[in-house]
Order: sequence, then structure tokens, then C-alpha cells
Amino acid sequence: MLLDSDEKKVILALEGEDGETEPYELIDLVEYLGRTFGIFLPEGQEEGEVAILELVGEDDERAENYAPVDDEGLEQAAFDLFQAKNFDRFDFGDSQFGTDGSLF
Repeated sequence: MLLDSDEKKVILALEGEDGETEPYELIDLVEYLGRTFGIFLPEGQEEGEVAILELVGEDDERAENYAPVDDEGLEQAAFDLFQAKNFDRFDFGDSQFGTDGSLF
């Protein structure tokens, strides 16, 4: 469910495993294998577990919805790209990156 959307912010209400809904903010988009994935973080937090959702819609140019990613390998690949792209913006703990953002 979309809670808030403007040109600067997209917030979705996502349901956790406990059944409670929590607002998640879109913090980045990554593309992998011709598909686009949104990386969401609990609103107002700078760290924590992210939610990865695929942008879907009637055509590639106009995504109309976000869908869960059912493939763990695909979800991990999207997260790896997000980490490499944002290695200097977020603390990813034990991950080690080269100066160009590549994992090593």
C-alpha cells in the first residue's frame, strides 16, 4: 500500500512476519537483468533490514506497482548491486569493497 508519494519520496506500508505494518521508504533503485528493483528501508532509519521489491506494471517504461521477489538468488543479486552502488553511503558491516565499489 502506497502511503505517500511525491517527486522526492516514496513510502510503502509493508507487513512484517508478525502481521504488523510499518512504513518503508524507497532509498534506491537498481537494475539487474533488465528488471528494476526498489530497495526500501524502514522510514526514518539509517540502518536495518531492507525490503527488496520489484517494480512491475503493464510495460517497462511505466511501473505501476511493487511486487515481492520470490527468488532468493535474484534478491541477493539486487542487494549486492545496491551495496556496490552505495558502499560509501551506508555501513554494510563485514562487506569489503574496493575503492570503485566493487566487492573483493
